[in-house]
Amino acid sequence: MGRWSSGSMGSYRIAAMQANAKSDHANVLSEKLTISQAHRKLGHISHTAIQHAISQGLVTGIELDPNSKPDFCEPCAKAKSARQPFPKESQTRATKYGERVHWDLWGPASVRSLNGHYYVAACIDDATRKTMLYFQEKKSQTFSSYKRDEAFIKTQFGSHIKVVRSDRGGEFQSKEIIQHQDAKGTVCKLTVHDSPPQNGTAERGMRTQAERARALLISSGLPRFLWERSYETHYVASKPNTYMSFKWQNPI
Repeated sequence: MGRWSSGSMGSYRIAAMQANAKSDHANVLSEKLTISQAHRKLGHISHTAIQHAISQGLVTGIELDPNSKPDFCEPCAKAKSARQPFPKESQTRATKYGERVHWDLWGPASVRSLNGHYYVAACIDDATRKTMLYFQEKKSQTFSSYKRDEAFIKTQFGSHIKVVRSDRGGEFQSKEIIQHQDAKGTVCKLTVHDSPPQNGTAERGMRTQAERARALLISSGLPRFLWERSYETHYVASKPNTYMSFKWQNPI
């Protein structure tokens, strides 16, 4: 505290007053707490950090009960939980073409393609990583693309699709596709909500296709409605001996 006094020139001078020595420090009440009580009072920091801070004198006024054991803290479990990283590589790789396939859908494109399409569905074989592309006008045509791919696998390789992996997009959960898979004995494995990495094979494969097709289109300076041709060009250039789901025509 201080006392104000007026000076000769109209200014003011503050005269400091001596504070009571007893008020220099707050009163500290020592109490014995369990480690769990201290954990809650100190903002849910770790038990090890609490024990270290008290033993080093960084926190005073708290005495820990040496016989107390940490209790399970439900608020910490809810607030500090984190998802474990997904494996970088599957531990169960298919051995035969078509036994397990990964599906993903890209789109809609910002412009309609020359053939009237807005979407492209990609089916990636788990054993060989070969990719089949199916261009679509609507999302609802995904079931038709699925049946085309299924027929291709059966005719060309004599295989039946055993497992299908995809995200939870409505195009992969329609009533007709579920009934069809049930009738064929195909198991559909969907990703957990908001977990695209769980379908990493298709997600990464589709992203690679889209990025390279976009790069080809930009470098060529051609109109954006030729994006479908750009996909096809990249597909043929990178996999000249791979079976294609479309009839190739030279875009030039």
